[in-house]
Amino acid sequence: MKDLRGKLLDKYCEALNITRTEILSVAQAILTRQLLDGDKVVPGTTKLPEQFAQPGLIRYERKDGVNTGYLTAPYIWVWMFVHDFGKAVDPVLKNWRFCDYAEHVSEIDSSLPPGAQFWQHFEYFVASFRALKSRMYEEGETVKISQVHAGARLQGDFEFENHQLEMHLASHQEDTKSASHVGPEWKIRCEKGNFDFWQHKYCIINAASAQFADSFTSLHRKAKKSHECHQDKLVKSKKLAKSTFEAERYNAASKDDFFILFTSAES
Repeated sequence: MKDLRGKLLDKYCEALNITRTEILSVAQAILTRQLLDGDKVVPGTTKLPEQFAQPGLIRYERKDGVNTGYLTAPYIWVWMFVHDFGKAVDPVLKNWRFCDYAEHVSEIDSSLPPGAQFWQHFEYFVASFRALKSRMYEEGETVKISQVHAGARLQGDFEFENHQLEMHLASHQEDTKSASHVGPEWKIRCEKGNFDFWQHKYCIINAASAQFADSFTSLHRKAKKSHECHQDKLVKSKKLAKSTFEAERYNAASKDDFFILFTSAES
């Protein structure tokens, strides 16, 4: 993979001749599928989407009939962008595992060591991705949940105040339902210290085998206390049953919480 990256850098050096800030902003826009206005600069840069697309390495795909769209690029290009720049700037990208070739090869040939089981690491990916999405918006900016989870099948929409999240691993299994906790603060013991969850600054990965959500964060909403609960489920069947979704939601979230299920099955 390192040799391939070197050859591609040599061949497309002109297209990659952009600043560190621009590389990070473009990579984040691609990874979070941020809807961009064609007449406005990409957040964090001074260039319009079409200007980044001109060399041909990145594409700006417009939505039909409107002047908005998304930046897209092959995954290996995103990896190249952040390999030399992003890790030094953004704490979320610092430990991002772009090169997961070993996991995929081991699925084809079981005699090869996997390095890490892809699905077992999916909960880390979900939490990392959520933290990365929070960095696409300003601290304290009002955003909609549909912006953060673009493409998901949502029932309703609401606004909350964005906070740029840190990701931590809980030391113990935590009850992720907001209704289970009272008082002005909720201290969660994690591997890197104790954190007040209701400061809205943390995305927590629950301890292994918890009967609650696999990862969760608190949403800063004006009217109510609300958690965002993520459940990651590998489903053998092609179709996800409604009863399965309801059971997972019941275990992970309260009535006022936002629950989202990440699964391999069709919903």
